[in-house]
Amino acid sequence: MHNRAGIAIFLIAAFAGLALWPATARAEVTTKQVEDTLKQATRLLVGAQAPDGTWKYGKNDLGMTALAVLALKSAGYANDHPAMQRGVNILQALNKPQRHTYEYSLAAMALSAVDAKAHRRPIEKIAQWLQSHQGKDGTWNYSGKGGGDNSNTQFAILGLRAAQDAGIRIRPEVLRRSLRYFTNAQSGDGGFGYRKGSKPTGSMTCAGLSSLIILGAQLQGSAHKCGVYKEDKRVASGMNWLAHHFSVHQNPRAGQGWLYYYLYGMERVGIFSAKQYLGKHDWYREGASFLVNDRKWLQANNLPNLCFAILFLAKGKAPVAIHKVTWAGHQPSHRYDIKNLTHHVATQLERPLSWRTMRLSEPVNKLAAAPIIFLNGHGEIRLNEEQRGKLRAFIDNGGTIVGESCCGSKKFDKSFREEIEKILPGHKLKKLAANHALYYAKEKLNANQIAKIPLEGIDVSCRTSVIYSPRAISCEWDKGTNRRHPHFKIGLNIVSYVIGDEQLNGPLEEQQVVDHDKVEIQAGAFVFAQLRHAGDDNPHPMAGRTLMNNLSEITGIPVGNVTRMVGADNPNLFNFPFLYITGHHAFDLTDGGKSTERIDNLRKYLLRGGFLLIDPCCGRSEFADAASEMIEQVFGDAEYKFKPIPLEHPIYNLHYDVRQVQYKEAVRKEHPKLTEPVLHGVFYKDRLVIVFTKYNIGCGIEEHTSPTCKGYSYQDAKSLALNIILFAMTYN
Repeated sequence: MHNRAGIAIFLIAAFAGLALWPATARAEVTTKQVEDTLKQATRLLVGAQAPDGTWKYGKNDLGMTALAVLALKSAGYANDHPAMQRGVNILQALNKPQRHTYEYSLAAMALSAVDAKAHRRPIEKIAQWLQSHQGKDGTWNYSGKGGGDNSNTQFAILGLRAAQDAGIRIRPEVLRRSLRYFTNAQSGDGGFGYRKGSKPTGSMTCAGLSSLIILGAQLQGSAHKCGVYKEDKRVASGMNWLAHHFSVHQNPRAGQGWLYYYLYGMERVGIFSAKQYLGKHDWYREGASFLVNDRKWLQANNLPNLCFAILFLAKGKAPVAIHKVTWAGHQPSHRYDIKNLTHHVATQLERPLSWRTMRLSEPVNKLAAAPIIFLNGHGEIRLNEEQRGKLRAFIDNGGTIVGESCCGSKKFDKSFREEIEKILPGHKLKKLAANHALYYAKEKLNANQIAKIPLEGIDVSCRTSVIYSPRAISCEWDKGTNRRHPHFKIGLNIVSYVIGDEQLNGPLEEQQVVDHDKVEIQAGAFVFAQLRHAGDDNPHPMAGRTLMNNLSEITGIPVGNVTRMVGADNPNLFNFPFLYITGHHAFDLTDGGKSTERIDNLRKYLLRGGFLLIDPCCGRSEFADAASEMIEQVFGDAEYKFKPIPLEHPIYNLHYDVRQVQYKEAVRKEHPKLTEPVLHGVFYKDRLVIVFTKYNIGCGIEEHTSPTCKGYSYQDAKSLALNIILFAMTYN
């Protein structure tokens, strides 16, 4: 394309903009700035649509319409938006007498992005055209066979990839010819030019790299061998070229020409490779900053530039669902596993999702920006205490670790179990029940399938926060050839279970993480104190912080912004006017009758004016039964058993009126007519000293989407808990 001046193809003029750029792009840009810019850009694009439904660009209205539809879809426009409907109608017809590789390829990409199943027939027609028009050397030109170039060829490959996403089989020899071509077309320094032997540029290096990555992934499924891939060195060499020549305000070694085309190419390389960095450059952050601040592309008289900029900003900002984590001495066993899984999940859930590789050496705020950390391997996993601390904080702040013993590796299995026990002392992986939500969250597995995928886990809060497969499941993800395989089903269930309807962080965001053990609490502040025990004593690590923030807003008093874990035998117990205890499992403060020290100290605490809130995690009966036994040990008298707290009690409307509440789905299924809170208490000399919640408050406060949480809705859980705390502060 670079060598054919005057060709009537819409991309040419798009890449010829001569706008000046700032000397350096500003490093900081926010998600809101990106979203505001996208809104302005998409409004311009919609306004440029012609009455007949096309976007006009010379004689190439089909290609321009496809590019516009693809840009709008990537930016989040619904399929039923009038502009989308009119544009899709044009693409479905394919009624242009003379067609070009770019136009056909973009039409396939747009239709697949809109609805691959619904538009299978026109996509299949395009796939047949592309396959029949490939040159013998594996390239494509504008409209006929032979004499192709890297730009046309990369779009043909993108079109064939879109066809594969629609379930259309592409002949392997077509893909192999192109893979051989790009393997031989790469220059000695790792870059790619417009044709083999041409001077490498940034835009064409992106074209060659993305093609190598796509073709490698497409061909891997038919010749899969665990951990063995072709063209590793070629991809690495190309990535090094981009890192060395990195820029976001010019097309490396091509100046201002084809700038936005280059940025779109960079986005594809970054997304396909799941790399956050090209060398030391955060490619999306720097590119988004440039586009947000440059704004010369925000004009309707250069539609291709407008579309390419929208595609960069929109596709690059997709929320991050999974971080595939590496550590010192470890290389991922699979290259395409999480890539294929994330694409499948995004398609099934009909929401944009992305993934990234992440080094465990990164700060915990960056690691925790995704709700899932994926760890797998063939060899041993050995972490240092700093790394374990990061993963512990990640879990404490609501994250989920998913581990897998790649190919059933015994070395990884043994070391992973050991590391998890160091990360979460006192916890061991346990086989999950066949009725666990992971086996039906989105796709229901049958008994035979469940038996072949014996998942294990550790519960923190009302969710399984460590999910582990001692058998291989990621090999099928890596092949990506059978999306109906049970391993894809369990992968979909895992991601669905973890993210629910949660709003995820984009690539510009980090997750604020608090290490509870390192935060100092202001003297005189009210502290959310939580009782330690051996029955999973901190399943709601975020609940205390949420309540303290709200308590401070209500009362204006200083509060501690972290939970203080304290043992029942701690002499400082009497410094806390309020205690909280929760957990999933049975516990015993006497260590099997060996010591009454904790029970004796707890009795003194309560009789001297202390207050205890007992909140069984997920409404678990084993914890509730253990709590009842603890109270019998504390008071030793039938008079001090749990009694219902009547609705007339001030605890129900001390600040918030919670005499009518909403419950989570697990409670509503069992008790559809229940609308009143269910609290029991222990009274000592007419003073309420203990409140017991039959239904869980903590999981409501943390807004868990777990179907096993038998608790209150977020607002009612928070209001009820604050009433209880205020009661403890004022009445006691």
